[in-house]
Amino acid sequence: MLSLNNALLRDLKAQAQRLKATLKVGKEGLSPQFLAALDEVLKHHELVKVKFDEFKAQKKELAPQLAEKSGSHLVTRIGNVVVLYRPKPVEEKPPGQKTAEGAGLDEQGGLGGLNGGDDGGGATAERAETDLDGEGHGEWRIANSR
Repeated sequence: MLSLNNALLRDLKAQAQRLKATLKVGKEGLSPQFLAALDEVLKHHELVKVKFDEFKAQKKELAPQLAEKSGSHLVTRIGNVVVLYRPKPVEEKPPGQKTAEGAGLDEQGGLGGLNGGDDGGGATAERAETDLDGEGHGEWRIANSR
């Protein structure tokens, strides 16, 4: 597993401040069911907070084990909370599907040079104000103005 550079660690710690604990380690400890739930959460969210409700005395030993067993990086451990990071795997798209690049989006998800001129044509991007996952993540929508 690749190590994280200092700049990425700093960014991940900053992002983690706004997160709430997604999972809690309870009486069962690092059971197979808990690890399966953690794996499922890490498939959807790269950055996850885990709180130790039980096993608080062993958290220093359990936190690295948790990262190792889940295939993630231990970003930080503060009090009874650990932050884990596992980058999402890059998926290969079939040739017919458009990626963000094929849709004209730049690296930040913006439209780059696709915005229409004074004629009102072209595409526009807007950020939806919906917060479906409860974590402050909105959605980007691309709408043709023609």
